[in-house]
This record gives sequence, structure tokens and C-alpha cells, in this order.
Amino acid sequence: MVLCLIASTEPDLDIPSFEEMIVEQRELILEAAFWLIDQWPNRFLRCCQKAGVRHPALNRGTVSIRWFNKAVTEAYKRAG
Repeated sequence: MVLCLIASTEPDLDIPSFEEMIVEQRELILEAAFWLIDQWPNRFLRCCQKAGVRHPALNRGTVSIRWFNKAVTEAYKRAG
């Protein structure tokens, strides 16, 4: 899926903000987001693990949403 490809790119790559993207790019991102949260948090975590993304990279001080942090932290603890 598109999102797994996005997640595996360089995390510090200079990516334009969502508002600066053309409509077709925004549509792809929204489709990927809907796909990703369809089976929250399992699909998200599988995609992160497949891309080799670790918990600290998901929370670089920018994500302070309690339900997101809780789901990701608990899943990574279970995975060891």
C-alpha cells in the first residue's frame, strides 16, 4: 500500500505541507490515511514494523495525542 512506501522514505525529507500539495497528492494521502486507520492500531503498527520504524521515530516531540501515544507505546512494549 502507498502508506507503507511513504513510511519507508527518509523521515527528515523536506516534504511540502498538506496545504501546499496539489489535489491529487492530497487525495492519495487521505486514501492512505483511511486505509491505515481502518484496523487501528494493528495495520498502522504492521506497516511501521515492516518499514523498520521504531517507536521513538514516531514521536519526535510532535505527536502529543494521548490515544495515539497509548496505542503505539503499548503495542511496541508487547512486541518487545
